[in-house]
Amino acid sequence: MKLAERLTQIYDAAIGTYRWQDALDAIQGETGSLGAMFYTSGKNSQLQFDSQLLSTSYDHIGKILPEYNALVAQKKWNSGLDAQGSSYMHAAEPFKPVLDSDIWPIDDEYARRPEIRFTMEKMGFYRRFFVNLSRDPMIHSALLVHYGNELRTAPPAQDMAAVEFLAPHLGKALEISRTFDSLRQKYNAVLSVLDKFDVAICLVNSDGQVILQNRQASDLFSARDCVWVDKKNRLQGRSDNSTDRIRHLCREVALTAEGNGSRAGAEFEIVKRSDGRPLYAIASPLRDAEVELGSEIQGSLLTLIDGEEKINPRSHLAAEAYDLSSAESSVLPLVIRGLSNNECAEMLDVRPETIKSHVSSILAKMKCRNRIGLVWRVFQYSPPVL
Repeated sequence: MKLAERLTQIYDAAIGTYRWQDALDAIQGETGSLGAMFYTSGKNSQLQFDSQLLSTSYDHIGKILPEYNALVAQKKWNSGLDAQGSSYMHAAEPFKPVLDSDIWPIDDEYARRPEIRFTMEKMGFYRRFFVNLSRDPMIHSALLVHYGNELRTAPPAQDMAAVEFLAPHLGKALEISRTFDSLRQKYNAVLSVLDKFDVAICLVNSDGQVILQNRQASDLFSARDCVWVDKKNRLQGRSDNSTDRIRHLCREVALTAEGNGSRAGAEFEIVKRSDGRPLYAIASPLRDAEVELGSEIQGSLLTLIDGEEKINPRSHLAAEAYDLSSAESSVLPLVIRGLSNNECAEMLDVRPETIKSHVSSILAKMKCRNRIGLVWRVFQYSPPVL
């Protein structure tokens, strides 16, 4: 990979916190190391992590690292190796690689230390070097580059030289991220109005990455019942076909927002794993004309509606706007909730055929082809703001 592409990976992380793994992959890609990781902490740090961030090659030890951290935190081993290393790194000259042998004697006694045995046996690495990534005395940030158990000598000098060149860029990316974090917080505070909506809403770019989501969408993704986001923050379905379909439709709609497509929107269903019932998805261009929001704000606005969730859209306003009858107005909110004709009939104590007639009339008056379109029409007309 070209150097320019490595730097792009690093600086992209400054504007997208889910891209830090790409930045670590860029660092590792310039070395023959087993893997790379970094941590950051401090009272003034705006960038906080619950645990260290790992390069892709370390995905397999994601469950092991918390075990290591927990044991160290409990001081079960009482050797202070991590504390020594952290203290040394915090005082080291920024962006200059430091060998493990500069901190501890790498000898038989070192190899017998419990934490070193743990990393060798369960994580597969032995030798390493470190880089202090911050000039701020209130912030502890360091990069760790690890080598497999087979390397018992010092890490290659050319690897350290390559990382020494890239480390200031990684440190700058961290600084940029911290600097603009307050702006992101203000931005998110404004966008928190999305949490007032009673449905899951997210903004998806043309690559299928979710770049903004409200609380309801976060809860939906966390359930992993029908749709969620992967490690790259891209939409993921229950199968490859489902994933491809979701991303394809969102991409087509996003291209319209960019002025390179003509698809005005997409309506589709995603079947839930838990009960086999559908989740209704509506993708709309966030920007469908050059004069609306400006070229900087583009993408697909994806609304995910679960008929099983209790929602309270202002269907009565839509009923008034489309001049629905009293009986039709009574049926509309039940249809929006995802109830079948039989369920509506039972609740209103009428025959299913009567409900079917009312639904047909509602669809005709509101110019909708099906129930999905009807749901979207009501939410477009009067979003369910609490």
